[in-house]
Amino acid sequence: MRGGAARASPPARRHRPLPPRQLLARGAGRRLRGALHEPDDEHPLQRAHARPHPPFPPQRGRWQGRARRRLRGGDARGRLRLPLLRRRRGPAAVGRDPRGRLGALERPRLPLPARDAAGGGAGPAHRRHRRAGEQPLRRPQPGRRGPDARHHGGTCPRARRGGGRAVSRETVALLAAVPKDLRDALGRDYTLVERGDPAAAGARIAVTSGMAGADAAAMAALPSLRLIASMGVGLDRIDLAAARQQGVAVSHTPDEMTEDVADFAIGLVYAAARRIAEADRFVRAGRWSRERMAPGMSLHGKALGVVSLGRIGAAIARRAAGIGLDVAWTGPRPKPEAPWPWLPDATALAARSDVLVLACPGGEETRHLVDAAVLAALGPRGLLVNIARGSVVDEAALLAALEGGGIAGAGLDVFATEPALDARFLALENAVLAPHYASITEETRGAIVARLLRDIAAFRAGEPFFDATR
Repeated sequence: MRGGAARASPPARRHRPLPPRQLLARGAGRRLRGALHEPDDEHPLQRAHARPHPPFPPQRGRWQGRARRRLRGGDARGRLRLPLLRRRRGPAAVGRDPRGRLGALERPRLPLPARDAAGGGAGPAHRRHRRAGEQPLRRPQPGRRGPDARHHGGTCPRARRGGGRAVSRETVALLAAVPKDLRDALGRDYTLVERGDPAAAGARIAVTSGMAGADAAAMAALPSLRLIASMGVGLDRIDLAAARQQGVAVSHTPDEMTEDVADFAIGLVYAAARRIAEADRFVRAGRWSRERMAPGMSLHGKALGVVSLGRIGAAIARRAAGIGLDVAWTGPRPKPEAPWPWLPDATALAARSDVLVLACPGGEETRHLVDAAVLAALGPRGLLVNIARGSVVDEAALLAALEGGGIAGAGLDVFATEPALDARFLALENAVLAPHYASITEETRGAIVARLLRDIAAFRAGEPFFDATR
C-alpha cells in the first residue's frame, strides 16, 4: 500500500492460462474426456473442440502410454493433467522457439482405460486377438487329456496316441529278480510280467541278469520273444545259439561296471594279503587283549598275474602297475599294444606270480581253468583273487589248497553255486568272501539301468544297438 490507498485487486481470470512454452495437442482434451468422462471445465481451446464421444480405446503402437496424475489442490480429487506436447530432439527438430527449447511436435500419449478384472485382468483393447484363420486362444483346462495335455496342466498317458485312441503298452517279461530302481523305471513305460505268468507268452522283450541268464527252455516258453536285455557283462548263462536260432537279439552292459569291478579286485588283493577281514573279526571277538595276530604279506615289489586282459582285466592291470606291482597276463593270444608281458597259459602265469587275479569270462571254455596244477604252481605264499565266474575255479581243489596250506589265501567274490556256497568256505580264516558284490555301486547301478533302457528303446525304434549274437 502507498499513499494510504488500497491497491485494487486484479480482476479474477476467467480461464486458467496455458502453461508457459507448452502447447496442448489439438483434440487431446476431447479424447481424454471421452475416455475418462472428465467435465468440460478446462480451457476454451478444449471446449471449442469438445463433443460427446464414446470411450475411446487407446491406439496401439508408439503413441500408447499413460497420462501422469497430479494433484491440483486439496479439493481437486486428483484430476488428470492433460498430456503436453513433447519435443523431438535431433536434427529433425523444427520450429524452435527463440530459446531453442521446443522442437517438432509429437502426438501426446493417451491414458489407457481401466483393466477389466472380469476379463482376465485386461481391457478389451489389451486382450490377445487371433489373426484370420487362427484358432481361438483357450485357457488351460485342468484335467484335460490329449496329446497337448502337458501344455494345459492335465494328464497325458503315454499309452495314448493321436485321436485319444488307447494303445496297449509293450509287455516286458522279467526272467530274474531286478532291483527296485530298474523295476520302477520299466514300469513307467511297460507292463511287467514275471516268468511263468500266462501274459509273458506275448512278450517281445525279456529282462534278465548275468547270473540268472536265459536258457533254451526259457526262450521256447516265450514264442514272441525278440530281445533279451541282460544286466551285467557275462553271457555264459545265456544260450546264444538258441537265441540265434529263434531270432532273438541279446544285449548286455559290458562297459558300465569296468572301473568299479577293477577297484573291488584290488581291494580283495589288499584284504587277502594284509588279512584285513581277519583283523576285523579278531578285534570283534575280543582276542586282541589276549593274543597277537599272525603277520600278513607285504605287496611291495610283488608280482601280479591277470588271467584275460579284457576291459576289466586291463583296468586291474593298470591299477596294479600303479601301486608298484610287477604285472603280467595270459589270454588266448598276445596283444602287441599291451605294455605287460604275456604268458601262454595260466600255469606259467601262476608260477611267475605272487597274486593271481581271474578276470576271464565264464562258460565251458574256461570251466575249471584254475585247477590243482595251477594252484600248486601258485605255491604256499601265493594268493588267488576271483572276480570272474565261480565256474573258472575247481572249488574242490581250492578248498583243499586253502585248508592244507597249498596257497596262502584267497579273495572270492564269485562261487560255483550262488548264493548257496559250500559251507567249508565259511570256516576258513584265510579266505575273504563277498556276495558277488564287485559291481554293486550306486553309480554303476544307475549306468546299467540307463543302458538297458536305451537298448530297449533302440530295439523298439528299429535303431542299432549292441547285439551279442552277431
